[in-house]
Amino acid sequence: MKVLAIGIHIDDCEEMGGTLNLLAREGAEVTILNIMPYTDCGVRNKDADEQSMKAAAVLGAKKIILDYKGTKFYRTNEETVRKTEEIIRSIEPDILFMMHPVDNHIEHAECAKTVREAVFAAAVDGIIPNEIYSFECGPRQTMCYFRPDIYINVESVRDTVKKCDMVFNVNHADGQYLWKSREQNYRFRGSECGFEFAEALHIIKYPTNNNEFLLYKTLKNVFSWCGHGMYLNQSELFL
Repeated sequence: MKVLAIGIHIDDCEEMGGTLNLLAREGAEVTILNIMPYTDCGVRNKDADEQSMKAAAVLGAKKIILDYKGTKFYRTNEETVRKTEEIIRSIEPDILFMMHPVDNHIEHAECAKTVREAVFAAAVDGIIPNEIYSFECGPRQTMCYFRPDIYINVESVRDTVKKCDMVFNVNHADGQYLWKSREQNYRFRGSECGFEFAEALHIIKYPTNNNEFLLYKTLKNVFSWCGHGMYLNQSELFL
């Protein structure tokens, strides 16, 4: 099974690092795509890129970082959509994770828009992930707009996610800060579903042609539908 997670910044997909690590432990081939490299005043920081690669490896994933050269806010553009589409075509993911379409951080929302366009373009030729989920990115950015459909119990991989976070040591991506925020969010989502630590996901696209939920099949021992087993059919479809 192939899994692709797409975020804009070097530490975004690590917000759902527990889920990615659990999938990798079950034998999934996990790839993380960052649309932007880490930059200082427009200059690419190679040390940050290296930290990001090492952090992904801790989770059992490989990472791809696009060489987006913008110096201001990221905006969806034809070149980046095309590059993202090419990666989707090359991987042909069974499960795709993306940033939530509604987010206080403009670059997070633009990243979601880029992914939607790239997925749609690849789908023209029949390359369609079996299922697509969005993940949240911190309490100050996504949480007030995010409605969980699924919770993943990440208690068993808590230490692995912490180890992943501690790899980061750059401005705006400091390991101690990342883990403090992550742990708070884990406890909050866990309190909603009866776990001690949990990550939340929102369904963007249901399984293709009435196929089974691969995420549930793979992680059923740590999987909980929103509402303690009651599934609410309220998610957006765009394919």
